[in-house]
Amino acid sequence: TRHFSEEFKRRLLASFDDLDEQCDGLLIHSENFQALSLLLERYRASVNAIYIDPPYNSPASEIPYKNDYKHSSWLALMHDRLLRSVAYLVDDASYAIAIDDYEQAVLCALLDVLFPQMDRQLVIVNHHPQGGMSHNISRTHEYMAILVPSGLDVLRGKEKTSGVEYRSFMLSGPGTNKTRSGRPNSFYAVLVDRKARKVVGVEPPPKGAKYPTGPTEDGYERIYPINQTGEEKVWCRTFESARSLVAQGAIVLTDQGTLKIAIDTTGRRRSLMSNWTDSRYNAGPHGTALIADILGGRDCFAYPKSLFTVMDAIEAMTWFAEEPSILDFFAGSGTTGHAVINLNRDRKSVV
Repeated sequence: TRHFSEEFKRRLLASFDDLDEQCDGLLIHSENFQALSLLLERYRASVNAIYIDPPYNSPASEIPYKNDYKHSSWLALMHDRLLRSVAYLVDDASYAIAIDDYEQAVLCALLDVLFPQMDRQLVIVNHHPQGGMSHNISRTHEYMAILVPSGLDVLRGKEKTSGVEYRSFMLSGPGTNKTRSGRPNSFYAVLVDRKARKVVGVEPPPKGAKYPTGPTEDGYERIYPINQTGEEKVWCRTFESARSLVAQGAIVLTDQGTLKIAIDTTGRRRSLMSNWTDSRYNAGPHGTALIADILGGRDCFAYPKSLFTVMDAIEAMTWFAEEPSILDFFAGSGTTGHAVINLNRDRKSVV
């Protein structure tokens, strides 16, 4: 409204009963520390996630502050803003910060000092797969540090699209909890009708070291969780649970003769991986070219993020929240705002 008269602005504001309820977001044009200070009391403990893409301070893009001390100048810039911004977060909120090799190590050290009450995760994002100009190694990646309240397990990937997923019924890998000695109630025979290629039942866990391995009186084959080296492992469900699963037809015999358990994945989400390599994270076509297209071919912003990197990061941090609020105080090219608008359209909710 900066181009309108004061009288018009007063009439415009008076036409809204509750302006906050009419706004999907708030954009402030300001030096960001001052803006964080100004808005803090209004938005304290109300933000569900913060995503920032601060200046990287690499030799090719140094911060526009007094920078004679390089890393320490950049750390001072980040220190004040990180401390001020964390007061905006609700108790179960996460905090994501994009960074490259040049300041990644010192940023992580700073985060560990400032926020001991939060666990720090680190994601590698393959944002420049064609490689950049550099000495010795052409870098294709950058990082995203994600802070999560200690002990909280909330970060998730995309929602699974398949309704049923088949996983190995036998547990593998090291650890006594995956062996008969550690979990004796999960070591038992699964009964299989080979002709019908069907699982028909289970037998109670054997009491002693020796147990029957041949066919049952009805001619059913006994299959125990024994791996290729002869080690006694365990099934992924106890004997009691397995009986119920057999009745439901949830344990199946594959063409290769292995046992699988059918898992209903409806509404479940994938694990969030530490290495993002999909082409959607390429900042060239999905960042620089996208913004140039929006602005009619003008190249106004250096090194914007891929829109999909930001969308996936925000979704990973807020998928469980009813109407999450997002804060970005290094707004730059507006990719975070763009990502939130797209997520709003997908989720049909106000963010």
